Amino acid sequence: MSASRRIASLSAALLLTSCDNPTRPLAVPTVESLGVFLILDPDSSTQAIVVRQQGGRPLIDLHAFIRTGGVLAAQSDSPAPDSATSYSREIEPCLRRYGGDWLGWTLRCVSVPFTPAYGATYSMEVTSLNRPTVAGTTTVPGAFAIVSHHVSGPMPGDVMLDATWTSSPGVYRYVVAVRGGIDTRGGPSCYPNVGCYSLWHVVTQDTTITARVGATTFEGSSSPFELVVYAMNRAVFEYMMTGSTSDFFPVPPAQNATGGHGAIGAWVQRAVPIP
Repeated sequence: MSASRRIASLSAALLLTSCDNPTRPLAVPTVESLGVFLILDPDSSTQAIVVRQQGGRPLIDLHAFIRTGGVLAAQSDSPAPDSATSYSREIEPCLRRYGGDWLGWTLRCVSVPFTPAYGATYSMEVTSLNRPTVAGTTTVPGAFAIVSHHVSGPMPGDVMLDATWTSSPGVYRYVVAVRGGIDTRGGPSCYPNVGCYSLWHVVTQDTTITARVGATTFEGSSSPFELVVYAMNRAVFEYMMTGSTSDFFPVPPAQNATGGHGAIGAWVQRAVPIP
């Protein structure tokens, strides 16, 4: 028998022995990992980390560590919630920081009492029992200030928006937004427990903007409205601006977390009221 025929016979035998029952479904091993999302904010005394379990058992013994220059700067102490009430209380910092309604999801919110410095670089680790540690490094943009802003035209009609701000060292992109609230409980819009909503935004690398904001921006929303300038570093900007949520072929966003999934980024935000 020639060498080629012997190889073909051996391949066929291996195929038959490995596929004794072609209709038998193959067991897919469960991969237990962590997904994280964090935006460091130097104007906040608490940093909120969204942690999502990827398959397997609920997250236990969950902790976060933030370091700068290899030195531990802060760490969390986040025991597993033991009731719906404690879970609601735990998730509150992430709801205030990032918006959305995550109650009922398999998510945790880890709070770290810590105020990062402008322009500083930090590394973060999130650990949970029997799961790989997820980590990432990010640099906080520098401080800046909105110098002037002006809106011309009758609201809620079309308006022209002019704004200028100082430069934020280390920024990757500025996201300029008009933010307002939808009050469903009779209280003030943009109250922390209600949430503010970005109604319109543009992206720029400049420190000035002149743009038309259409009347449809304000429909169904309530005042007060705010002009917000976010100085984002690259990690948070690319994570928020990439990816697709297609039902059939979703494309994940750009991520910088290692050992798991997600993004660790930073921003500096400044807001002023729109008259």
